[in-house]
Amino acid sequence: MRPIGDLSVMLKSRNSQNFLERTVNQAAQSVTTGIVADKTEHLGGSTLGLSLLERKATLLKQLQANLSEALIYANGQQSSLEYIRNVSEDLANSLPPISQQNLQNELVPLSERAEADMKNVVQALNKAIAGKHVFSGTENNNKPLIESSTILSQVKIKTAGYNTASSVISEIDTWFESVGGGFDSIAYKGSSSSYINIPIGVDVEAEYGFRADDVVVRQLLKNICKVAIATDPSSSLSSAQRKLVLEDAYVGLIESGSPLITEQANLGIIEENIIESKDRISQEVSQTELMIQNMIGINQFEEVTKFEAAQKNLQILYQIVARQSQASFSDYLR
Repeated sequence: MRPIGDLSVMLKSRNSQNFLERTVNQAAQSVTTGIVADKTEHLGGSTLGLSLLERKATLLKQLQANLSEALIYANGQQSSLEYIRNVSEDLANSLPPISQQNLQNELVPLSERAEADMKNVVQALNKAIAGKHVFSGTENNNKPLIESSTILSQVKIKTAGYNTASSVISEIDTWFESVGGGFDSIAYKGSSSSYINIPIGVDVEAEYGFRADDVVVRQLLKNICKVAIATDPSSSLSSAQRKLVLEDAYVGLIESGSPLITEQANLGIIEENIIESKDRISQEVSQTELMIQNMIGINQFEEVTKFEAAQKNLQILYQIVARQSQASFSDYLR
């Protein structure tokens, strides 16, 4: 049985060891993270201010993520609309010279071009941006449009047998424009009434209101279809009637350019607002994190010195305890 004096020394050694180990661990954690290990102790038990700042930082970072997502969508839509507008303009610019020439020699290449343009426009509208189909409205897990080949097939079926330009134009217009018609019931698969809204500030949202069922999209697609139908070698239209359909398509393609430009301008405003908000929020995040750092941050040099001193004292204590253990063992053997 150990004397009372030995037990007292052992207890003091154990307390010193626990204190030094805790000091070493806390100092090591502080050096690694750059903040104090025990925030409550450091702040004297008053942590409300810190909690509010940390909550603010969390909300600001969530807002930053929303802004980044919103900007990706805006940039993606802008890129798609720019591409679609270029396709429309290029096809329109190719029509007047052809209508003045012998159309028979141009049927196959122009028909193939129209089909290719139709495919490219549909693909641009169906493109997923950051995993979402942004031209589908709120139903953005699905592509907004069916395959272009299916749309063309449906329109060809609708216009089959007609041999006058007015009849063909009327059937195509009706298929794309009528409520509940072919485009609504067959071609478009997105949301019919909702848009994508992303919070980008207090009571502020970025709204993406342009969908693949927009009037300008219908106008663009129907006029590409008119070019494809007018140049389809199997069509019942005469050369004169084909040219009339092409002339109507040309006017429609030209007219679709202005609404597309307007929509791009609207997107440009959204992009500008998002970028300005991102810059402002980034500054707020930096300021908030600096305030938090000032409250619970450490002096790296002082903390390293504290760590090294505690570690050195702990090593000395280990040596003392080891020697005491050896002495006790020798006493026992005697």
